[in-house]
Amino acid sequence: MAGQYKWYLILLFFLATTLLLQVCARYQYLPITNHFVYDSYTYELRVLYERNIDTFADAFTSLNSLFYRIGPFIFILINTILLLCCVYLCKVFAVISEKSVSLARFIIVFNPYLLIGAVGPNKETFLVFLSLLCFYLYFQRLQTLKFLAFMVAVSALFVRPVFGLTLIITILITPLTYAVKNPVNVFLIILLGYFTINSIPPINIFITEFQGEELYSFQTSNLYEIALFLKVMNQNPILQFPAFAIKTCLILFTPIVRPNSFFSIPYPILDVGYTLMAYALFPCNFALIITFLNKKIVSLTAVNRETQILFIYTLIGILTTIINSNITFRYIFPYSPMIVSLFYLHSLKIRNRILILSLCLIILTFTITLIFLKRDFEMDNSIIPQFMSWF
Repeated sequence: MAGQYKWYLILLFFLATTLLLQVCARYQYLPITNHFVYDSYTYELRVLYERNIDTFADAFTSLNSLFYRIGPFIFILINTILLLCCVYLCKVFAVISEKSVSLARFIIVFNPYLLIGAVGPNKETFLVFLSLLCFYLYFQRLQTLKFLAFMVAVSALFVRPVFGLTLIITILITPLTYAVKNPVNVFLIILLGYFTINSIPPINIFITEFQGEELYSFQTSNLYEIALFLKVMNQNPILQFPAFAIKTCLILFTPIVRPNSFFSIPYPILDVGYTLMAYALFPCNFALIITFLNKKIVSLTAVNRETQILFIYTLIGILTTIINSNITFRYIFPYSPMIVSLFYLHSLKIRNRILILSLCLIILTFTITLIFLKRDFEMDNSIIPQFMSWF
């Protein structure tokens, strides 16, 4: 019985610990900085000062407005309930393996971004919940539940439009797997289609303008200049291929080389959390790429249809993250339960090799960044968001 509730108890413990650290940071009981998710503060500003209901995603602002009317304390309750539901809904990965269920729960419970962001508005938590709920319903036999799954996918449009489209497209192209047989080939067709339409100047201009001409919201990033350079490359029919390869590495693999802040004083729990997530996802991202070298492991003779659907969804989700002009590692967090669950598609021998290689690379990059790429922070508690006012 204890094992049945293990993950729920671990999640509540981590949430309580993180909350305690944030309180200690706010009142400077401990030398901790960066103690809230900046995106949460941005969502708060949209409610209080910049409300503009013009797009799909502004519905999220309207929802947050309702929560603020109830009181800032409501966010920790809502996010805690959503995360507990996510832990339960991870049972959907039993179609792959029971170990996949545990690994997916681990990556949710362990995610420092979700834990720190639980005190305020948080899109990533909503998106993880909506994606898991969508597939949990879609894999049921009743057509009514499959229709509800599609409605859940549509609702995701109002949180992050591209994410909702990923869910909808995955559901709509599911019949394609019956004709193409292998989900890797389905994804390659989609990728070829993207490169083809991206080579057409009017469509390329539309995609570029849709993402923002100057990447204004991305200007504070260390990768801003690289993002601008890759954006220009992506507008060329030939250079779009190396640009895509570079962005794939920047989003899936190079986050393990972030500036080392593990021994910084004051201690930046959010920045360290990003790095820990990069370490945790690195071997699973690696395993996902290796799947293209051995497509048979995702053929219908090797896995069931539900696993193929999850595989296609994960690849499309990562694709939408890569083609975005912003180089934002956190955009793959909502796909993280799927990414890690697919790790068990590989044999034990391959998994062990991936883990050993990944561990060696992580130790190497940790050592190099500790010596040559350390990062210092300053204590800055001058900005306290309203969602933390109840502390």
